[in-house]
Amino acid sequence: STPAVVWAATMGSGLQKTDDGKAWKQVSPGTLPVRLWRIAIDPSKGPQGPAPMYLGSAGQGFFKSLDGGKSWQGSIQGLQSAAARNVRAIAMGVNELLIGTSDGAYRSADGGRTWQAAGLAGYDLSAIAFARYTGPPTVIAAIDGVNNPGARVVLTTDLGASWAPIKQGLAPDIVVSAIAAGPVPAGANLRAVFLAGNAGVFKSDDGGQTWRPITKGLRSE
Repeated sequence: STPAVVWAATMGSGLQKTDDGKAWKQVSPGTLPVRLWRIAIDPSKGPQGPAPMYLGSAGQGFFKSLDGGKSWQGSIQGLQSAAARNVRAIAMGVNELLIGTSDGAYRSADGGRTWQAAGLAGYDLSAIAFARYTGPPTVIAAIDGVNNPGARVVLTTDLGASWAPIKQGLAPDIVVSAIAAGPVPAGANLRAVFLAGNAGVFKSDDGGQTWRPITKGLRSE
């Protein structure tokens, strides 16, 4: 059988790939930046067959591959500042991409070719995820640092036109390293969302409105 391919975005060694876990190989050296925050792979089939792949870089914008990582196209169009080209997080919706940058959120409706501001300008976003794709789309984002709008975790139901602090079940000073959303259950619209940070792991089943800690199996320290 064909081994599963694992990809890793690294901060200093570029994009790495392995198919057996024994050895890693750098992908597209000289084309991609060596400092990368995030890789995301769209589960849907791309126009050329392979699943679309997306990269967020440290200061050089957004990158995309439609041929399984053989070639990459960079994009900074619409990313309005140097801080906005620091792409720390990527969220995939239905015909919509959102990214979290060091200058707020940005959205793209053309597969990442162009970007438009989606709020939270001036805030450094560490994570972003879709909790609901439609009716209305719900996105959760996390903010790094003491500069925040009343909480470090925020939510939008209008693709960034407005954001509201989330306070139910989360400390206002929580430091978030990752937000991940699970598959949509059969007959449902909301995805279970998981948040990991300095206070542990939390789960929301109501689109991010409320959160509860998940502690079973986790060491307290």
